[in-house]
Amino acid sequence: LAGLEHANISIGARFAGRGDYEVRGPRKWAMSMLAGIVSSLAKTKLTDITSGFRAADRVAIAQYVKHYPVEYLGDTVDSLVVAIRSGLTVTQVAVEMRPRRAGTPSNNPYKAAIYLFRSMFALLVALTRRPVKLTDEEDAK
Repeated sequence: LAGLEHANISIGARFAGRGDYEVRGPRKWAMSMLAGIVSSLAKTKLTDITSGFRAADRVAIAQYVKHYPVEYLGDTVDSLVVAIRSGLTVTQVAVEMRPRRAGTPSNNPYKAAIYLFRSMFALLVALTRRPVKLTDEEDAK
């Protein structure tokens, strides 16, 4: 919940100075490019916009009720862009992710390239959506 005292949405960021979480190759490039674009929209530095580790206040939740995308990456990239374009504020807090204990990573060069293209497409879709404007009554709830 850290960060919500200053913003509507707080992102738990893996790359904000804590821990040693690492991403490589095309996936890293895509994440960096997306973070740069969304940071400029949000007018604040965001390093990990694909993180699903988030907290939202009542106003953000009301906005999500009106628009929460179901597409791949929509729950992270698209929802964040629509929230920002709707006037909500975003911040990030550093979090430390623990290493994987079981299972196999989904990363390989082919999947990383697909991630790059899908994430750029998700951003384009998000930028074409109309902002969701909340009424004063909804903001007060």
